[in-house]
Amino acid sequence: MDHSKKLISFILALAVMLAMTPALAFTPNVQAAATPVDNESELTSAVAGGGEVKLSSDITLANTLEVNSGTVTLDLNGHTLSETAAVITVTGGHLTIKDSSAGMTGMITNNSNSAVKVYGDMTPGHTSAVDSSVRFVSGNIDAQECGIAVFGQGAALYVDGGNISGRDNSAVGGNGTKNASADKGGYYVEINGGTLTGNTTSTGYRNCGLYHPNAGTVIVNGGTIKGSNGAGIVVRGGSLTVNGGTVEGHGTGTTAGGTRYMMGDATATYCGGIEIGYRTGNYSGNGDGTDYPGGIDAIAVNGGTISSDHDLAIHVDGTAAGSAHSQGQHYFCHRRRFLD
Repeated sequence: MDHSKKLISFILALAVMLAMTPALAFTPNVQAAATPVDNESELTSAVAGGGEVKLSSDITLANTLEVNSGTVTLDLNGHTLSETAAVITVTGGHLTIKDSSAGMTGMITNNSNSAVKVYGDMTPGHTSAVDSSVRFVSGNIDAQECGIAVFGQGAALYVDGGNISGRDNSAVGGNGTKNASADKGGYYVEINGGTLTGNTTSTGYRNCGLYHPNAGTVIVNGGTIKGSNGAGIVVRGGSLTVNGGTVEGHGTGTTAGGTRYMMGDATATYCGGIEIGYRTGNYSGNGDGTDYPGGIDAIAVNGGTISSDHDLAIHVDGTAAGSAHSQGQHYFCHRRRFLD
C-alpha cells in the first residue's frame, strides 16, 4: 500500500476544505469610545447610561450629579465640574474619576460643601446591602468641606493619584454618627498615591488630611497626607494600617495664650502626624475623652514617613492611650519621624 499517496491526497483534500470554509472572524477587545459632554443635560444622560464620559467644556451643575447604579468613568479632560451642593454623590454605583489632559488640570470644585460623597448602608445595625465605590486616579478635587466624604458600610474610596483638598476641613473624611437612628461607620478607604491636604479658613480651628471617626478600615500604602495647619491623619474610631507613604502634621495646636485649637468635630488637636483618640475639656487639653461610638480598633504602622512640626509623630490620647492600640515602639520625640 502506497502510504505516501494517501497522505498527499489527505493534505490536498484538507486544503480544499479550508479554502471553502469562511475565515473565522477575529474581534479585538476594543474599548468603547468615551461619550463627550459639554452641558449638564448631556452629562446626566451619559452618566445614567454608564461607560466612559469625557468633559469637553467646563460645566456648572444646577443639581447634584448622581451615580446610583452601574460603572462610570468620568474623564475631566482638563475641565472644571462645579456645584453649590455636593457635586457628585455615589449610592449603589461605581465611579472612577480621572483626567486625561496633558497638564492634568481638570478640577471638581465646591464652594459650600463636600465635592464627592460616597454612601453605603447607614441604617442602624447595617441591615441594607449597599455597594458603592469611588476610585480617584488623577486630576484635582477642592471643596469647602471634605474633598471626598465616605459614609456607611459598603462605601469604598480608593485614591491612586491626583490632588484632593478641603479648604476648611479634611481632604478625605467620614462621619462619627452611630446611634439609634443612623450608623455612618463601616466604610473602607485605601490611599495608594496622590496628595491629600487639609486646610483651615475658620478662626480658632485646625484641620487634618484624613479624618477617620467611626468603625471602618483605612489603609495607607502610599501618597502624601498632610494638614497644612493641623494633623496628618486623625483617628477617632475604626482601624488604621500604614504601610507606606508620607504623613505630615504642620503648625501648632495651641494659641499664644495656651488655649488648644479645635478640630472641625469640636475636639482638641495637637497637629501631630497621626492622632489617635481625643481629649476633651474646653479644648484646653484637660481631661481625657472617651472613644467615639464606633470605637477605636487595631492600629498598625508598618512603614512610611510620619512627622510633625511641633508634636509627636504619632500621638495617642484619651482612653486609647491606655489600650493595646498604643504601641510604645511607635512613639517619637518632638519633631521626630517614623521612617521606612
